[in-house]
Amino acid sequence: MLHRQARMASNPDASNLPIGNLEELEQIHKKERKDLQSKIQALKKSCAKGDKKKKKEVAEEIVKLEADLEKRQQEQISQFESSQPAPVAEVAGQIDGLALEEESSKGPRLTKAQKRRDKKAEKDKEREIQIAQQEQENKFGPRNREEVAIKELLKARKLQLFEVPSNGDCLYLAIEHQLKEKSRPSKDVSELRRLTSAYLRSHEDDLRPFTCNPSTGCEFSSEEYSKYCDRVEKDSSEWGGQLELQALSEALSTPIEVLQAEGAPVILGENHRPTAALVLTYHRHAFGLGEHYNSVAQYCAAKLLQAPSSRAQLVAFPGGEERSIQVASFEQEERVVSQMNYPGSVGNIMSLSYAGAGRVLALFEAGDLLLWDLRSPRKPQGAFRINLGDDDTAPSAAMCLAFSAPKSLGVVGSSDNTLHSFALDAGGFRTLPSAKITNEGTNHLCFRPDQKILAAACWDSKVRLFSTRSIDSKTVFRPLAVLPTLVEDKSFSCVTFSDKPVESFGGETILAAAGDACSILLWDIYN
Repeated sequence: MLHRQARMASNPDASNLPIGNLEELEQIHKKERKDLQSKIQALKKSCAKGDKKKKKEVAEEIVKLEADLEKRQQEQISQFESSQPAPVAEVAGQIDGLALEEESSKGPRLTKAQKRRDKKAEKDKEREIQIAQQEQENKFGPRNREEVAIKELLKARKLQLFEVPSNGDCLYLAIEHQLKEKSRPSKDVSELRRLTSAYLRSHEDDLRPFTCNPSTGCEFSSEEYSKYCDRVEKDSSEWGGQLELQALSEALSTPIEVLQAEGAPVILGENHRPTAALVLTYHRHAFGLGEHYNSVAQYCAAKLLQAPSSRAQLVAFPGGEERSIQVASFEQEERVVSQMNYPGSVGNIMSLSYAGAGRVLALFEAGDLLLWDLRSPRKPQGAFRINLGDDDTAPSAAMCLAFSAPKSLGVVGSSDNTLHSFALDAGGFRTLPSAKITNEGTNHLCFRPDQKILAAACWDSKVRLFSTRSIDSKTVFRPLAVLPTLVEDKSFSCVTFSDKPVESFGGETILAAAGDACSILLWDIYN
């Protein structure tokens, strides 16, 4: 394998620093971005409350610092990649080989139509070359690294990326999709633009200091601000950013959370909690045109409500954008036998569990629990909220639910380091003592068939076991063991117990955990 070294002379901090491979350069860039974020936070804190002039100066300086760093790092990447052997010429040669032979200079004169066709063919060929080059650059480039990082963030929340077209409307398209996801009143792009523009106009004194004329570097004049509001409302090529998101958050009276590959999530409209936040993803490197916003969509595993040996096999699963939980019967053929609707205010559904006696228990992202009776599914039979903590800057998200019907005991895992337990009996819901784990994040919970042990699949590539016992009429969890694993730096996505002895495992009943590294680990914890 051929290795080359490039010197990043354009970086004053890394001048004459030999870079052996792209990974080393990425590490340098990551540290530079982290240092810049620290500097930006210090600049923001230096602004006295109410000092609009200082805020404007700081905002302008932040924009310049970010632009300078982005430009310098892109130059370094381009300089490095230009020193590497590129297969683009090969692709260009292959495409050239497919081109029609040029007509002889002595041949008939080309018509205008033929010239247009030839010109179009030439442009298409150039575009194919550019695409091939872009794909090669993207393979190890910032776009791919950013997408992987964002998908990992979403995976931890049981969310998936929902892509919207890359144009000036991308922010508004993402908000439009989120409103549907949360079952909020539907608003199309044109209506969202009108709402944004109206809020910007009515709060000019508060928001104009955060604008900047790209030509002069100065704050918009009142006339320029008015024209800017016109463009926001009517021009589909006018891209939206944080200022427009702030306006939308206030106009819609809802928090908006923006996830990004690097740095903490940006949360706008904190004053509108506990309404479930609209969630967007911010992509700095997705397209050559600049920043881009996408939406997210939920995913939640289906839940078998009765054992396979039962005559009727019922499965509960999320109903998608209908904001419902559907129950299907597989006794003869797949058919929906029940549907339970829930309000959009509780956010995305995260986990389902069978609560016994024909009841279904659902967990939502903000910690809400709703209970339905399949015999009367029109409205929930009960509701309860798990307290996931008071950290508004980085609120925890509920992740998983396990319920033991024989013990009337439920457990909720979240993105923090706490297992939250509750009781559900004839008296309704009540809170029980919680249990702590060493590191943050629980993906999946499962009770052993005898209900004596709880297994937790955690983000830190560990499977933890807890026993249940009763103290003063309250069930508490006691840590038993952390099972040894062979997978490092990967989380476990699910864990389950076999309900029968496994012959190939010595006739024992076993515990199985599935990891993100495409591995399944088995344990015998009964003996």
